[in-house]
Amino acid sequence: MLTTVAAKPSCSSLQYRQLQQLARLDQDGFAVVDNITDLDDLAVIRGEIDELLRRGDVSTKELGERGSSPQIIEIPWPSKLSKRIAGSCFVQNARAISEAYFRREVAHNFDHAIIKPPFNFRETAWHQDLAYNNRFSFSDRLHWWLPLHDVTIEQGCMYYVRGSHRMGRLPHAAVAATSDALKTSLPEKADVVSCPLKAGSATVHTRATLHCTGPNKTSSARYAFILQFERSTWAMRLRTSVKSLVWGPDWRTVGLFHCFALSHHSHLDTRQSLTTLTLVGSDSLKPHR
Repeated sequence: MLTTVAAKPSCSSLQYRQLQQLARLDQDGFAVVDNITDLDDLAVIRGEIDELLRRGDVSTKELGERGSSPQIIEIPWPSKLSKRIAGSCFVQNARAISEAYFRREVAHNFDHAIIKPPFNFRETAWHQDLAYNNRFSFSDRLHWWLPLHDVTIEQGCMYYVRGSHRMGRLPHAAVAATSDALKTSLPEKADVVSCPLKAGSATVHTRATLHCTGPNKTSSARYAFILQFERSTWAMRLRTSVKSLVWGPDWRTVGLFHCFALSHHSHLDTRQSLTTLTLVGSDSLKPHR
């Protein structure tokens, strides 16, 4: 039995049935994980994102087209700007499940928040996340997409193309001259699946999975928080440690030691069963109806 214990005293056990929701990830390129966090945690993350939007010193990007008003607002790395987001139940639980999936440690590769204002009527174009990386990056990653409320088709839920993670890298182009986003074409006979979600649930996909989100046609803003976890490898740990030595003063004396000490070791035994994980959250993460 594999048990991952997080630092918080209040925990909830992830049952085998829930872990099985990742079973189709390899086949479909995406999966839905129910009840990965609770409403209190969502409120914390959303409150912190609202605070970042109010601040005048937080840089944002435009994933639609720049004009008189924002269409699709992106905040890169909110976890670096908010300790409460970095320490949220969702971040800890997504990490625990990612480590169980890869059967080894993972690194927090990237995160961002995306906000679609009410009645923005602008979809996030079809794309593969790997298009934002260089062509020589072959790392295995899980990308988590968490809406901070119930999300419907009308409000801009996630869409996937089933099996598209086996298509290879598709050609991409800029969404528009004033956009920070990329787009590609939807293949013929694509098996498109919509994923409306209840609050507390998330989707997870690979970096090669073709996906998009629809326009927000409702009177409420649509909030999503996205996390990327990368499977730990010797090369990844070396890269991370070198960056830490250059940019992270807290790591100046331990970065390389950490890299080489872990180069042939993982704290997750691949022979262990994935029947149970311990997740952070309320005493019982029940479905939110």
